[in-house]
Amino acid sequence: MKRRLPLPGARGFSFVPLALVALAFAPHGFLGRAQAQAPDPKAPKETKELTEREKRIAEIFHAAQVTFDKDRITIVYDFESMDPNLAEDWQPKITPNNQRIRWARGMEGTMTTVEHGVILGDAGEWLHKAIFSSNVEVEADILPLSQNKRGNIMAAALYNDKKKRAIGTNEGGQVVCLQARKHAKTPIPKTERTVVANERHKISFSYDGKALSCSYNGRKGADSVSSPKFTEGFDTGRVGLIWSGSVQYFLFKLTIQGKLDPAWLAAQLGESPPAADGGKTKSAPASANAKDTKAGSKAEKGAGEKPGAGGKGER
Repeated sequence: MKRRLPLPGARGFSFVPLALVALAFAPHGFLGRAQAQAPDPKAPKETKELTEREKRIAEIFHAAQVTFDKDRITIVYDFESMDPNLAEDWQPKITPNNQRIRWARGMEGTMTTVEHGVILGDAGEWLHKAIFSSNVEVEADILPLSQNKRGNIMAAALYNDKKKRAIGTNEGGQVVCLQARKHAKTPIPKTERTVVANERHKISFSYDGKALSCSYNGRKGADSVSSPKFTEGFDTGRVGLIWSGSVQYFLFKLTIQGKLDPAWLAAQLGESPPAADGGKTKSAPASANAKDTKAGSKAEKGAGEKPGAGGKGER
């Protein structure tokens, strides 16, 4: 039987196949396993499981994503996915004959790209169905196809049904108050931001119930802090987009963060409406109730309720 002689200088050293060495030091090998198991700071955080009530709230919307942070909700609409269900939460509805709000078709886009999403044209508004309290933020990812023209409006806004007005930002550069797609108050600042056609960007606003601030591509712009009456009366509203001036835009994505109006939410969930004073109302004493009953019986014989004085509308 032949014996294998060790190589000169080896002195009993046994060679290990290179493949086994590489496997041992690979990221998932037994020597690299400790390093692979180190936490990655960029890794997404685990999603918290929704409560039963949060699940019911999420089912109200047809959004791409709905998340919760205490009493605030984040709703994301990814229109670039071309999912027709996303439009179900918006008014007016998208119809075949509506050219002001429609889905992109065929090879539409810029001169060099084909884009997907919702196209907003001419003049109009597209509002979300939910009513939010005055603490709300909105961001819209858009692409203008039309050339810049002085006086054009493309605004992310909060619309109040009672006032028939909206506050928001025009192209991320102005704080605006709109009525019937026109300026109801002098915008802040008066100078418009120049819009570059075929340049995709994001516009956003944040409203805390007192002041509204706007941003363009994440860079903070104007605000209404120095004009407290600019946002007066906007305690609730519906968010959306308002535009005018024969414009044409792609809408790719829209994100809403805020607190849903408690009364609106209760109606959607079939719950009792919340007390106007947060449930702090105390029942009146029995003696007071008795007096009110007697007074009420006398009032039934008398005249009806006097009409209240109507306030003058804002100009």
